[in-house]
Amino acid sequence: MRSSLVRYTSIRRTIAALPRTMPASAPLSYAAALSGKRNGTSNADTNTTTTRSSHPAPSPDASQPSPNSASPGLPRTSRPQPQPQRQPRIPPQGRPSRPPTRGTHVRNPSHIPRSDSASHPAAGPSSSASSESVHVLTLLTTAAHAAALTALRTQHFPRALNKLDAHLTLFHALPAAHLPAITAALAALAAATPPFALATGPAVRLRQGVAVAVPREAGGARAQRVRDRLRADLLARRVPLSEQDRAAGWRPHYTVMNKVAEEPVVEAALRAVRTEFVDAGGSAGVVLGVVLWRYERGWWRDGREFRFREGAADEGGEGEAGAE
Repeated sequence: MRSSLVRYTSIRRTIAALPRTMPASAPLSYAAALSGKRNGTSNADTNTTTTRSSHPAPSPDASQPSPNSASPGLPRTSRPQPQPQRQPRIPPQGRPSRPPTRGTHVRNPSHIPRSDSASHPAAGPSSSASSESVHVLTLLTTAAHAAALTALRTQHFPRALNKLDAHLTLFHALPAAHLPAITAALAALAAATPPFALATGPAVRLRQGVAVAVPREAGGARAQRVRDRLRADLLARRVPLSEQDRAAGWRPHYTVMNKVAEEPVVEAALRAVRTEFVDAGGSAGVVLGVVLWRYERGWWRDGREFRFREGAADEGGEGEAGAE
């Protein structure tokens, strides 16, 4: 027992004599602590914190990279690295979530007849079951006058585009939803307006065609008053009108050629109308009333006449004209 105590005391003294730091060379073994020296140097106190070995840890196999390490040679960690979250796919802006249903058709509201390209048809294909949403209003003239202008139009208007007879359009797009108010205004107009004379004037050049004007002194002023009076009545009845139909300054004319881009063809037609029609005296007739047409894909259908009343007092003061 005494020998063990002496040996224990000797070990304690040896440990106490060790330096406070140890070289960062090799791990300290129990035998080295007993001997007190290794490689000629003293060892550190076993109770002090030892530094990490200067020799790097063996690198992991490059052919099998660690899932917790970004590059070979780094120590593996026990804590799993966070995985990147998958971002939800965002659809491109402005693209519909599903394609439109096949067969859906959106009507172009600006697709309406214009005075320089449409008139009532002498003959046309059978009407379809579906009707358009607008009506067209024209002046009703005596048959001989209408036939003369229609023959001129048939001669010069492109055959593939000519669906209609010659015409004088008062309104291009009266809404069908307000048909009762429209017909009431037309009935009132017809009851208060007498027939009046009308004649053609000079040939004028259009951008892609030719027209024959109706001068003010040859019934143009009377036609303008009819339109102005009807426009005011329609607005008073709260009938919405297009920008074209609301506009003032309307000038009556017959379009005999339109939609022709070839300049020589238009110039030749203008010369022919002047020499063969205007210089030959043109055409005269009588305005008997107005006709309301249902517009259907370029055709005018189901014309409904509102004839002016014989003997009605005309506010213009230009008197009446008898029918031919």
